Amino acid sequence: MHEPSESRTPVAVIEPDPADGAAACLPQADAVAPPAALERLGDHLRGHGFDVSVDASLLIVTDRETERSVEVGVRRRPSDDDQWWFCWRGGLIWICEADQLMNAVVEVKKALRQIPTRM
Repeated sequence: MHEPSESRTPVAVIEPDPADGAAACLPQADAVAPPAALERLGDHLRGHGFDVSVDASLLIVTDRETERSVEVGVRRRPSDDDQWWFCWRGGLIWICEADQLMNAVVEVKKALRQIPTRM
């Protein structure tokens, strides 16, 4: 049987950087969110063929074909024990928990989907 080890690798804790300003999607108290969550989401979206950049703690995702773009942030959700959640710019509309990357990818792709208009 496997015996639990006494020496475990500590989990990294991301501390807020007081020099960093709040993004539009983040309230002042949440000026810094885990950049790793946005980076991971950005990597997944690049893998799906989107252009991705980060600006002021927001992920800007652009569909190369339609040139439509959306902005995604990450902030703590008070109603979910202050867990990190992805949100649309402005922070009023939640996307999903920050550890649910594929759900976030699906929502971003839906938001970027071009719906043809009837003539």
